[in-house]
Amino acid sequence: MMSIVEQVLAGHPVGKFAGMINIDAKIKGSVFVGDTIHVEGLGVIKTVTSKGFTVVTLLHNVMNQHGDLLLEFTETVLFRAP
Repeated sequence: MMSIVEQVLAGHPVGKFAGMINIDAKIKGSVFVGDTIHVEGLGVIKTVTSKGFTVVTLLHNVMNQHGDLLLEFTETVLFRAP
């Protein structure tokens, strides 16, 4: 299975991972003993900088078995030019 990053960057040449620019986590609900949780993800290429770096935003939503949003986690990462 392809990762979110691989899917977002498919067809967009980039170099090595260069670092994390931003991180934001928002707790939206509670997890209880017996809950089943899973993560849903989405990635978006935000921009390519003047120096050729690619900025990617990754959104991770942690959901429970009822479909309730428990945690929203967003990270912005940077990839070097190819």
